[in-house]
Amino acid sequence: IPAAALALVLRTLLHRCALIAVVASAVIPAPVLAEDINPCALVPDDLVTALTGAPSTSVRDNAKAVGSDEQDTCHYAGGPADAFVVSSHADPAQFADIAARPQVQPLAGLGTEALWWSKAGVICALKNGHYISMNYSGDATKAAPSPVFLAAAKAAVSKL
Repeated sequence: IPAAALALVLRTLLHRCALIAVVASAVIPAPVLAEDINPCALVPDDLVTALTGAPSTSVRDNAKAVGSDEQDTCHYAGGPADAFVVSSHADPAQFADIAARPQVQPLAGLGTEALWWSKAGVICALKNGHYISMNYSGDATKAAPSPVFLAAAKAAVSKL
């Protein structure tokens, strides 16, 4: 094969590969990166208000470390009986550590791997390699999360 013909074939193949990559990137959504997750944007305002009994105002605490778990946390206004916190964890492997605790039980209904820790009122969820947790003091010590807390968790998981 002459060099000019070979160069033309290679150029054509490279252009087609580039075109395929462009089309694929437009059709296939990129996964959400952990650093792109804003925990204050995961739960709709109306659900936050239903949980806390207060207007949806939040304070974000970026990259807070709790033990060995680096997390980005959103604290919502509410009293001690209805405090609400949403956290995005940097290390999804932490989910397995939580799941191994005997006081934690599987939680159905979120469309992903999820856990309920009733003593603390915490829902943990793992989706697309992202681990989030939500704490609602109003549901602490209950056998199952309230319908509103479960709806808030579903909304958060749907954005991962």
